[in-house]
Amino acid sequence: MARYSALEQVVKLNLRELGAPTQRRAANIQRDGTPEEYANYEWAVRTFLDRLPAATGITPDRIVIAIDGLREAIYEPSQAVALMDSVWGRMRRFMAVEAVRVASR
Repeated sequence: MARYSALEQVVKLNLRELGAPTQRRAANIQRDGTPEEYANYEWAVRTFLDRLPAATGITPDRIVIAIDGLREAIYEPSQAVALMDSVWGRMRRFMAVEAVRVASR
């Protein structure tokens, strides 16, 4: 089992190589984010997904993206709604929508 989510690993490892402006970061995601942080995360997701087919040589319709669940909600069910609106919850939904966009090109 992966020690970290794949999205987190990819973003941490590749953010600099993607030509990210300074101050873009993806580690230590807090529950609440600023509009700038959301924009940074969305930029990282879009850039990763847009470049993934060319970087792997795999057509978008053959790529599977597995998105980690909100594990904290398993241990704290009363937090499930708050977690869905957290940075990670919002980014999970964003990643899913963007992955469909890339696959449908």
